[in-house]
Amino acid sequence: MTKITSPMWLLIVLLAPTGGMASSASELTPLQLKGIQQCEQLESCQPIKDMLSGPEKSRKLLLECLKSPHDDVRFWCAGGLALDRELDATSPLIEALKDANPAVIGAAAFALGERKATKAQIPLEGLLKHTRPEVRIAALIALAKLDMASSAASILPLLQDTEPEIRGYAALSLAQLGAQQSKEQMIQLLHDSDEQVRALAIEAIADLGFREAGNTIIKLLDDREWKVRSAAIFGLTRLRYATRETETKLTTLRNEDDAKEVRNAAAVALKKLFPTTP
Repeated sequence: MTKITSPMWLLIVLLAPTGGMASSASELTPLQLKGIQQCEQLESCQPIKDMLSGPEKSRKLLLECLKSPHDDVRFWCAGGLALDRELDATSPLIEALKDANPAVIGAAAFALGERKATKAQIPLEGLLKHTRPEVRIAALIALAKLDMASSAASILPLLQDTEPEIRGYAALSLAQLGAQQSKEQMIQLLHDSDEQVRALAIEAIADLGFREAGNTIIKLLDDREWKVRSAAIFGLTRLRYATRETETKLTTLRNEDDAKEVRNAAAVALKKLFPTTP
C-alpha cells in the first residue's frame, strides 16, 4: 500500500516560561507560536518525539492542541498522535475529521489509520464523499489500514472518481481489503485514460487474483507507456498467466522494447513462466 505522503509538517516549540511543557493549548503564548519551524518528515521531528517521550501530561497536550485556533497547531497535533498508540485519542481524532481545514482532516485520518482505530470506520467512509481530493485520498488509505472488508462497498464508487489519483488509490485499497466483488469494475479500470491508473489496476488485479483479466492485461503489453507495459509483465507473472500469446509477446519485449526496464522485466518473467524458453 502506498504510504501517505504527508504535507510539510510545521513544528511548534511548546516550552512554558519556566522551562516546562505548557499544560494546555490555551497557554501557548504568541512568542511560543513564533517558534514554529518546518520539518520535512513527521518521523524525524525531534520536538514531537520529545513531547511523546515525555510524561503523560506532555503527551496529553497533543489532545488539547486539537482545539487550537491555529491550523498548523491542529495539523501538528493530529499527525503527532499517529506515533502514540497508548494515549486514548480516538474520539478527539474523529472529531478532528470535521475540521474546516482539509490538511487537519487528512492528518487526523492518517493518525486514525496508523492507530488502527476501527471505531473511526464510519466517519472515515463519510470522508470518501468530501469535495477535496486530498481528503478522499487520506480516507482511502486510512480505511485500507483499518483492514475492514465491509468498507469495500463504500470504496467501490471511487473507481470512477473524476480524479485519476483517487481511482488508483481506490484500486489499491480494495486490493488490500481483498474485495472480490470489485472484479468487474477493476477489469474495466484497465482501459482507464490515465497510465498510472492502468498500472495500479494491474497491480490490484494481480493481488486479488483475477485471472479473468489475463487477456486484457496481455493487450497492455503493447501500451504506449513503458510503466504500464512493465506493470502488465508483473501482473501476468503474478497471475501465472502462461499462455502461448503471453510467451510470444514477452519474448518480443525482451528482445525489442525501447525501455531497458521492460526488457529486463520480460526476461525475468519468461524464466518464471516458461523455464524452457531459450
